[in-house]
Amino acid sequence: AACPDARLYCPILTRSRRGFAAIREQGAGRVPTAPATQDFQGPGMNRFRSSVLSAVLVVVLTACFTVAQAGPELVRSGPTLTFGKVSVPGTVASATGNPSAASAAEAPGFRFGLLGPVGLKYEAGDTDDFLEEIDDLIDELDRENVTVEEAEEVIARFDGLLETLARDGYVKVSGSAQAPGTPFLLSTDTRAGTMTLDVRFGAQARLGFLDAPLAYDSEQEVLESRTAAYIKGGRWREIGVGLGREVLNASTGRLHAGARLVHYQARLTKSVIALQDIDDEEIGDVLRDEYDSNSRTTSSLGIDLGVLWVADRYQAGLTLANINSPEFDYPVIGANCDAYAGMRQANCQSAAHFEDRVDLAETYEMRPQLTLEGAWFPFESRRWLVAASLDANETNDPVGDGHRWGSISGGYLTESWLIPGVRAGYHRNFAGSELSYLSLGLTLVRLLHVDVAWTLDRVDLDGDSHPRSAAVTAGLELAF
Repeated sequence: AACPDARLYCPILTRSRRGFAAIREQGAGRVPTAPATQDFQGPGMNRFRSSVLSAVLVVVLTACFTVAQAGPELVRSGPTLTFGKVSVPGTVASATGNPSAASAAEAPGFRFGLLGPVGLKYEAGDTDDFLEEIDDLIDELDRENVTVEEAEEVIARFDGLLETLARDGYVKVSGSAQAPGTPFLLSTDTRAGTMTLDVRFGAQARLGFLDAPLAYDSEQEVLESRTAAYIKGGRWREIGVGLGREVLNASTGRLHAGARLVHYQARLTKSVIALQDIDDEEIGDVLRDEYDSNSRTTSSLGIDLGVLWVADRYQAGLTLANINSPEFDYPVIGANCDAYAGMRQANCQSAAHFEDRVDLAETYEMRPQLTLEGAWFPFESRRWLVAASLDANETNDPVGDGHRWGSISGGYLTESWLIPGVRAGYHRNFAGSELSYLSLGLTLVRLLHVDVAWTLDRVDLDGDSHPRSAAVTAGLELAF
């Protein structure tokens, strides 16, 4: 049959209105044949949204309480979600940032986290109802007996939209958790300084999309596309041992210096899954199976350095994290596809098809990052403070998104079992998503810290308006 429109899929040559062209190759799985399945009309395919999101969430939550970590930029712990990367007196969470902060404790003793903090964060791309659009696309790819007129209508709808979905349509979930009893800080009034032990877990998963031309197969009367879901994620574990001490005591203030040695273990995974190969009832199992069978575990050491100048009414410091650039390997994808069968082979072939847009043998590098911080205490009690922090350079998280944070915050640090501590902050990512956040925090009975953060930007998800990103963290700690 002849193609009346160049956008339609002839037996050999396919084109889209955006000018993409692809040759249909027989064998080698370069273009999978559209599945001959029943026509999924109506709300049934909406299960794709819940299946994908639940699977991503399961990977993250499972990771947070098994074998994982929060060394990269995942979710800031406890009050640092509101205060930012500032060494705030009176909380163990701030001592996990600047290695010298623990030695600036107001009195000798020990402090530790009882439970948590545990944190959870989500982030969505700047595209309204993009998962619904993906649902509709899968519906169209599953249809049979598509007429030329219907194909033209579908191609006109998605032509151009696919590129937008690939650029801005994503959802990312991150989680972190402290091992019970950590962070643990032991401060002395001797020259030995302050020792710290920190054991953290965390995970991150990102679901995005890779666009390809939508075309019509006039022989089989179906629509076809290589458009694929692109999933990256990982579980982390961090064990850090630090030492900080006072190195200078002057009439105007004290200078503290510290170092931390961190052992990282990362289990990273990535997959490319063609949408036309997805069975909505099995996508959750597919994602979990891909994580179990297509992941790679590597370990590395990281070194952090920090200094902090503490005066009566102010303090200022800097932290240089990961000065040795620890590296972690993703599994190789899109290679030796003939060694696999079934869905794994199809996913391997999909990855190979996008080799010009996906790093098939990726290594994640935790690049060094310099962070500047400062705080002003307007009253002699040092219970009230105004603080700020700024990353001097950009780094990437494990799934490849850029981070360079600036924060302004303030609050009251309570010493009372009855009067709560309060805090508020504003944060902006000057890289990657470039999102801005507001945050609020509360400390109750000197033990319980609860903090929340949300973006000013909003997006429509499943028909309702939500912040593009939000985070919550909570934990218990004690000081003696």
